[in-house]
Amino acid sequence: MKAKDFARREFLKIAGVPVLAQPQKLLAQAAPAGYFTLVTDGATANVIFLAEDAPPPLVLAADELRHYVERMSGAQLLVRKVRQAPNLLRIGAAQALPPNAPPPRAEDDSFRIAITPQGIAMVGANPRSTLYAAYELLERLGCRWFSPGEDGEYVPAAKTLTLAAGDSVSTAAFASRGMVEDARPGSGYPPFPPDAAWEKRIAEDAQIYIAWAVRNRMNAYRNTSTLDDAEFDRRGVAVRWGSAHTIPQMLDRKLFETRPELFRMDQTGKRVPNGNVCVTNPETVELCARWVMDFFKKNPRQDTCPMGGQDIWGGAWCSCEKCRIYSPSEQAALLINGVHEHLRKNNVKGRCSYSAYRDTLRYDLKKVKLDPEVHVGYAPRERSYGHAHSDASSERNRWFWRNLQDWRRNHSGPLDLTDYYQDCILFYSVPAPTVHVIAQDLRDYSKLRAHGVTSFMMGRYSWYCYGPSLYVHARMAWDPVADPDRLLDEMAQHQYGPAAASIRSFWRELELGMRPFLAQGEFETLPVTADPFLEQAMADFDEGIAHLDKAESHVRQSLAEAMAAPYAARVQLQHGVYQLARAGAEALRHNLHGNYWAGVAQRDDAQNAAGLRSVCSPAALKAGVACGMNVRGIGYALEHLKAARVQWDHLKEIARKIDPEPGSYWVRGPRGGGVERLHTGVTGQLNYTIRAMEEIAKRGTV
Repeated sequence: MKAKDFARREFLKIAGVPVLAQPQKLLAQAAPAGYFTLVTDGATANVIFLAEDAPPPLVLAADELRHYVERMSGAQLLVRKVRQAPNLLRIGAAQALPPNAPPPRAEDDSFRIAITPQGIAMVGANPRSTLYAAYELLERLGCRWFSPGEDGEYVPAAKTLTLAAGDSVSTAAFASRGMVEDARPGSGYPPFPPDAAWEKRIAEDAQIYIAWAVRNRMNAYRNTSTLDDAEFDRRGVAVRWGSAHTIPQMLDRKLFETRPELFRMDQTGKRVPNGNVCVTNPETVELCARWVMDFFKKNPRQDTCPMGGQDIWGGAWCSCEKCRIYSPSEQAALLINGVHEHLRKNNVKGRCSYSAYRDTLRYDLKKVKLDPEVHVGYAPRERSYGHAHSDASSERNRWFWRNLQDWRRNHSGPLDLTDYYQDCILFYSVPAPTVHVIAQDLRDYSKLRAHGVTSFMMGRYSWYCYGPSLYVHARMAWDPVADPDRLLDEMAQHQYGPAAASIRSFWRELELGMRPFLAQGEFETLPVTADPFLEQAMADFDEGIAHLDKAESHVRQSLAEAMAAPYAARVQLQHGVYQLARAGAEALRHNLHGNYWAGVAQRDDAQNAAGLRSVCSPAALKAGVACGMNVRGIGYALEHLKAARVQWDHLKEIARKIDPEPGSYWVRGPRGGGVERLHTGVTGQLNYTIRAMEEIAKRGTV
């Protein structure tokens, strides 16, 4: 017997089908040659065949097929339980022959769809991937899920549904594809206070989001405990527990009173109970390992425990005599390696992940080699999101990309990329789309053989402000060679109808307009300095504003084109997104100009204090006489800084109008990312600089 025939017969046995069985005569109407007719004129004799012991994702797949086929055509598909492979799903008037062989590699979420004029067979490498096959089938019939919730769905109406015959296998480019939901209170160290309204909102939103994500073939979700395990099991979604910054939580701080040697030593030579731990103390390592083992007992669904340090820049690692010879990256690796040894000794199957973030991002493992079983989570928070990660034209990104390549070359274990495309904290709640950056990044990460790709998400803020980015990220995490513009064309066509062309132009100009702002990195880090590099940044910001002017004309045109439901409300939301982006961009532009001139004023003031310049008299200052000094600096600084404060106030009011519900994360988040919380921080910085300028003005030295 030929190997191919043997493989086919063996698979038929696994599927519970007699080897000599032949397709039975279908009761449905005859299909055109090369097609299978699922529904004819609103009626069907076809049946969904489901295994008697089908796992929850297969049961959901049958339910979703029935639901959407009925919505499209009015026809009701019945479900029949039969003896067949658990991961197999078939549709037909009789049991159609399944594919010749199972799809390859379970870790890739592969699935196979075989369609003949007699029926359909769908089989996945795991239950979740068979569910993906069902969604792929619905996509071939025209269904789309552009954004979370019913309003983001597109379900075409058709009384007759046909599918072209063929046999295809689809495989994910990345084994892990997901989001980090960072909008949940009670996380972090120390935990932020709980908020009942917010908890309720996040729980509801999480269910909506998870349904959308799986329909777009995502398979991972991190940082929530508000859903029952059954909700995730039903879709086969892998859940990752909470914060990545776990090392500070691993030692009971009460131990410090009696066992200070377990804790880190600061740079002054004192043992302190905060920050990370003494990684060269064997007892510390053992206690951390016990914490990790307890973590796996409490979270049996978890296969990975994150191990990251305190979420601050520097100063949180140990400076004792033994530890100080190791870099922050080496200290983290040393601790994780030690914990891994304890896990193996105790036959614990789970493994740890190294958080390459902030001061542990740099690959400088010269004295320590990281255990190859450890996952590395690379999170380049400070990179430019105005450029692709690999874009050599970005001075900021050149280092990050070289460093990522160093990790890939030197660590043979799984490498996961965590980016901040839909972040709220990083971009100060200002909508900043990154569609084409996402597309190029995912192509590059695929070439690097990355194990997984993840992006931060902030509740409905991300749905509202990053709809196109969220959709493109999900689709291209499965298939990085997909065309992002084609995806957006389709999204605009089905979601915005008569305003589709205007909305596409709006998205394009909005992305171009916000790119210069994103190129500077985190908005919080805009410096107060007269450095010449700010002069170029100011020119770039002004260019961005010019693109936002064009974006405004396109979104206003769309308002005139989409006057009827459901398009009108969607366009109104896009108009709100524009208003937020414009207010934020104007605030950042004024902030940057103000900081530059404040830097000029502070420089001149310092020179005056050193006796390097002549001092203006109050009369000369009032008259605007230069007196050998820069009179413009203080006036320009105050003008721009106060204008920035007005724009931040405006942004907060717009956010309240768009999402006024209790528990709105982006308006009133207890964590650092809510608009009100961010507003307090940024206006505090502005007020501080304004007061400094006013003090200089009082001295009459500028």
